[in-house]
Amino acid sequence: MGDTKTTKLETTKGEMTEMQTEQKSPQAATKRPRYKNTVHLWEFLLELLADERYSSMIAWSRKDYGEFKLKNQEEVARRWGIVKHRAGMNYEKLSRAIRYYYHQGIIQKVR
Repeated sequence: MGDTKTTKLETTKGEMTEMQTEQKSPQAATKRPRYKNTVHLWEFLLELLADERYSSMIAWSRKDYGEFKLKNQEEVARRWGIVKHRAGMNYEKLSRAIRYYYHQGIIQKVR
């Protein structure tokens, strides 16, 4: 077995979490590390929806149905880019990820 490395990271909620990576061979060093507590886009959106400070960017339109609306799409995308350490994140890229969720049945588009 290889060495395990633990790194502390700050989550979008300001909490500390740990990232563990294990390297089994020199070739494994070129692969992407596996994160123990990766934040998914749907979790990030729910965090924003739960916090009134972000109501100018994203808000529930019909909370009882789980329906929400992005009010400031570019700002939501910018913040998602910060969380994922992707400086080039924009709404076009964020919307592609959301459309992927449509195909996975995680999010449904409503009109």
